[in-house]
Amino acid sequence: MRTRIGTVAAAIASVLLSVAPGAAQTPDAATGFSRVAFWQIARPHWDAYEADLKKTAQPVLDKLMAEGVIVEYGFGRNTVHAPDGFTHVTWYVSKTLAGVEKALAAVVAADATMSPAERRRADTDFAGTRHADALVRTRVIRGKAAKLASGYMYLATDQVQPGKGQAYNERFDKIVRPLMESLVTSGAAISYGIDTEFIHTMDPAMRMRWIVFPEADGLDKMLAAGEARTQALSPAEREANAQLSREVLVGASHRDELWMLTGYAAKY
Repeated sequence: MRTRIGTVAAAIASVLLSVAPGAAQTPDAATGFSRVAFWQIARPHWDAYEADLKKTAQPVLDKLMAEGVIVEYGFGRNTVHAPDGFTHVTWYVSKTLAGVEKALAAVVAADATMSPAERRRADTDFAGTRHADALVRTRVIRGKAAKLASGYMYLATDQVQPGKGQAYNERFDKIVRPLMESLVTSGAAISYGIDTEFIHTMDPAMRMRWIVFPEADGLDKMLAAGEARTQALSPAEREANAQLSREVLVGASHRDELWMLTGYAAKY
């Protein structure tokens, strides 16, 4: 199991609502905790499940954001499926653990107001065949105020070699961060950051780096920017970066995930 988006994504007809530019955060300024719920929903129920989220969960989360309890939330649909993987994810972010728990209580309280028919559907069609939760420590390195009805989140998961936690951060700053920073600066991306589990359900050495795009062409821009940066390096610099990765990461552990956002809001 990954975190954030699947650890947050098959087409859905949704329209970009708005993207408010917002002031970018000072690097490493926004830290908090994310509560993530993963679901494996049967294909015939996808559209109804997503519509139900917008009807029942989104108003609660919008209210919590307006009150300052949470600073981000999102819903996602997996776009690259695995036989035992999850199809959907929901999450919200608070600056404190108390805020995460307050948000959870609000969501549970809203569920209690459902009609008997809505409850039956939630317990059958939307219950899914598999479910998992995660509570992670989120470091939002750059974020913008935004509200989206569609978008994408790309997530890469790596396992860090023993004793290499600081080296991982240094590698991120040297190799990964300049690329992500350029995408946010240009407007191709909304935010990016790193997650680590707070309540450990997998190897504590796992790190999840993610980036949010308002539109699908941001994925192409990420690919093009990465290729351009690689081409600009000398052979010696490329080998130095490759060697750094070999020294820091457990290579066989790497996984990528791509989730389509069916709802997203942030207020950093």
